[in-house]
Amino acid sequence: MLGGSLADRFGRKRVIMFFHVVGWTGHSGTLLAMIFRGLISTCNCVLQTYMFEDTEANRRASVVRFISITSIVASLLTPMAGGLISLYSVEMGCRYIFLTSVVSNAIMFITRQAFLRESKIGELLSSDINVS
Repeated sequence: MLGGSLADRFGRKRVIMFFHVVGWTGHSGTLLAMIFRGLISTCNCVLQTYMFEDTEANRRASVVRFISITSIVASLLTPMAGGLISLYSVEMGCRYIFLTSVVSNAIMFITRQAFLRESKIGELLSSDINVS
């Protein structure tokens, strides 16, 4: 019913073109977001496996505890995003959230690049692949 009334008011071609552009752009954007989220999920599994590979058996529980606490603290920061939006309006609040995301991700990438080393199992597996 909405499509018919919009077509009567603005013309069929204009309505078709507008909603196709908006609809397919949004759909494609959602699909890309799902793909990127899937890539991040894959990386998280590999990161957790990496954390356990060279960890001594008596220290593995503390590694799991650290990862869990980190996730809980990150989840607790979500209400701060709502606070920023209610304090600074949607536009400026989102900008502050995006800025915080970019800065924290940059710190994460730099820290991982500086301190992450290949595990013994990873070296063994990658050397077998390169030799073959």
